[in-house]
Amino acid sequence: MPTAALSIDVPSGPLKWTDFGGPIVKPELKAGDRAWAVVPVSAGWDTLKFSLLTVDRVEGDDAVFSSAADKRAIFVPGAFVSAAKPAQGLAKGDTVAVAEKDSRAIARVTSVDGGKVKVRFRYAGDIQELELDPSEVVKLDGTLKFGAPAGFSDTRDQPGGQPKTEWHPAYFVQTAEDKTWVVTTTGKPHRLAASNVKPLGIHVAHKAGDKVWVANGELLVEGQVTAIEDDGLRYKVKVGTEETSLPFESVSTPVK
Repeated sequence: MPTAALSIDVPSGPLKWTDFGGPIVKPELKAGDRAWAVVPVSAGWDTLKFSLLTVDRVEGDDAVFSSAADKRAIFVPGAFVSAAKPAQGLAKGDTVAVAEKDSRAIARVTSVDGGKVKVRFRYAGDIQELELDPSEVVKLDGTLKFGAPAGFSDTRDQPGGQPKTEWHPAYFVQTAEDKTWVVTTTGKPHRLAASNVKPLGIHVAHKAGDKVWVANGELLVEGQVTAIEDDGLRYKVKVGTEETSLPFESVSTPVK
């Protein structure tokens, strides 16, 4: 697995990614715009999350936001920012990313009516329902877009045997110069060869018997759906000889 990008924790003052490895992208934003951004969970850039935030200003090649926790300025590289745009063509059952509690959640659309989108999801173990503006929703359709689920491969030599390729779950950020930035499901940023990154199809509504890939910790492993739970918010999946209940966002069509 590639080494995570290095960072320096800053005890106070603005949060800047001082060792950001590029690419340099000028944010096409202005003060007051809403944007999805990849920001630190705490004081350093070694653990990150996706948040929907309001732009304070653009300074150089960074979009500047205010930390919800302590109002410190967060200087986010332009490559790690995406303008919030109203989701188009939404329908009941679609899979979306939504803003939730200074972070985000993966949800299913329950209705689209009167210019509002109603969604249902599990957050911290409980089923939640929200009514949102389309600009607070990102449709996840199995393509690589900002914040979309992705898998990346890692091939290692094995002692006395053939090289072994493993796949890991992550979220797509940006591709340039044949390299792709992703953030793992544990919040670690990695930049790796674009050819090693593929979209994950978590938007597919599975049925019992479907062959799937399952996020098992930091690995993607093969499994088979045995039952649908919580109206599609969870699946019961058999992995090896064990059966377990998983959130739908942890279950994908196999990567091809």
